[in-house]
Amino acid sequence: MMRINDKGFTLLEAIIAFALLGIVSLMLIGFINAGSNSYRRVSSEVNLQFENQITMSQLREYFIDCNGGICTEGDRVYVINKTAADQVDVNVFALTDEKLMYGRKEGLDDDDDPPEAEHIMADYVTHFEVRPITGTDKVITVDIYLTTENNGKSYAAKQTVAPRNDVIKYDDYAGAVAALLAEE
Repeated sequence: MMRINDKGFTLLEAIIAFALLGIVSLMLIGFINAGSNSYRRVSSEVNLQFENQITMSQLREYFIDCNGGICTEGDRVYVINKTAADQVDVNVFALTDEKLMYGRKEGLDDDDDPPEAEHIMADYVTHFEVRPITGTDKVITVDIYLTTENNGKSYAAKQTVAPRNDVIKYDDYAGAVAALLAEE
């Protein structure tokens, strides 16, 4: 009589088991990698939208609270306010090297230079435009256009804002400051 040894696996059984384990492991790694790539892509898109919406919200507040004038000169937008002490404060926004830049100057005189946009307000901005919509002589609404782009993804937004106060659209910065300082 022949005796069969039942103790352990044969070499063929072990090779098949390792092969199946390798195939299952590769499939699992593929699923994890696909999920990770999907998360990274969606996270990048959400961050882009979030940055756009935060920037748009900040801009909206400047235009809503404006009580003097709005002036667009080239790639710069000036939001000019008159203070209770009959001074003029100016906020400036400009698109430079895919960055929306911001600057502020308080207590201006007629002969003061305009403020420089030296602080970064937002990154990855490829388009920034402000269109004051005027009625007879006052600004009724302001259309703000902002496009952000990163890693091949783009997010564009438009917002229409109605200032709370009477605001005048000026064609040049110096004329706007002079006119507001002359008001009593």
